[in-house]
Amino acid sequence: MPSPSWTDILTAVASFATAVATFGIIITAWIQVRDLRAENKKWSTVRACTSYTTDPILFECAKKIRGASKGKDYSITNIQPVMQEVRAVLNYLDSLAVGVAQEIYSEAIIRDNLEFVIVSAVDNFCTDSYKEELKLEGFEHLIAMRNRWKPKEQIHFK
Repeated sequence: MPSPSWTDILTAVASFATAVATFGIIITAWIQVRDLRAENKKWSTVRACTSYTTDPILFECAKKIRGASKGKDYSITNIQPVMQEVRAVLNYLDSLAVGVAQEIYSEAIIRDNLEFVIVSAVDNFCTDSYKEELKLEGFEHLIAMRNRWKPKEQIHFK
């Protein structure tokens, strides 16, 4: 077997270097696509959370619910007249929870933005009495997400 010439060796080294560089480009592209998807997930979650305070329909629903509750009385008698608004708000919040379940939205961002709203909505409207009296059913994803959230520790500043 004849010994390889310098051109054969250089061709082999160049081919190997090209293969390594191509592999590096593929890995870099994969990392960039992964990071871009994660960033898009964060921004789509922020936009979805912002809708709660910027959407005029949701704003009016929340306003009517607050008015009907007369502060903090979420009894069925007070809420009965605004059940359509309660369902609208719960449907919106449940859509966020479904997005979390399908890995479209970030649960951490939703919690940071809407924890008080979600906890209040589930604790006040997703009770057995509401389900029985007002035929309010569903919202399994919303309830499951709320139940995963343990109370956060209070931060005390010195």
